[in-house]
Formats: sequence, C-alpha cells, structure tokens
Amino acid sequence: MYPLIAILSLFIRTYILDSTPSLLSLTDIFREFILWIVTYSIVGLHYGKNSSSTYGSLLYLFFYIVHSIILALLVSFDWKLSVIIISFVAYSIINVVISKLSSVVLEFRR
Repeated sequence: MYPLIAILSLFIRTYILDSTPSLLSLTDIFREFILWIVTYSIVGLHYGKNSSSTYGSLLYLFFYIVHSIILALLVSFDWKLSVIIISFVAYSIINVVISKLSSVVLEFRR
C-alpha cells in the first residue's frame, strides 16, 4: 500500500499543487525548503517511529497540503495580522484533532 500512497503523494505535490520550482528561482527553492522542514517536523510529532509507513506518507501529504494552503492564504492577504491569527487558531485545532486521531490509530494497532 505504501508505494501507491507515495506515488499518489508525489503526483499531487508535483502536478496538482504545482509546488515544484518551475524556473528554480531562489524564492521557490526557499519556499519548498521551508514547507519541507515544517511539514516533516509536524509529521514527526504525530508519527511514531514504528508506525506504518503508509500512515506517515498520508500524514505528510495531508500536512503538506495544509501548509501550502496556509502559505497561499497568508501571501494572498499580504500577511495581515487577522489572517495570521485565524490561520494559527485553525492550524492549532487541526493539530489537536490529528494528534487525537493518531493516538486512537496507535492504540488500535496494538
């Protein structure tokens, strides 16, 4: 199942989200690096070391999409404080829900 999810994740991130730097501009490369660091770090909070790789790949795809949407919203609203606060609150709620779901999944697997 993991190879299918990995290929689907790569396809979505490359072609649907269009996040691949097309002209390799410094801004695109920096954005991709930040997205990778933040997404990888957040997934590490929810993904156990001995957990299913399929689960980790799905988490990475989910959070990559969430982070891309948040970044696009912040840029489109010119980094207004109200949008930053709303994004932070919504993101915190998403993280709490995912954390609870992760603990349920881990308990179910035992």
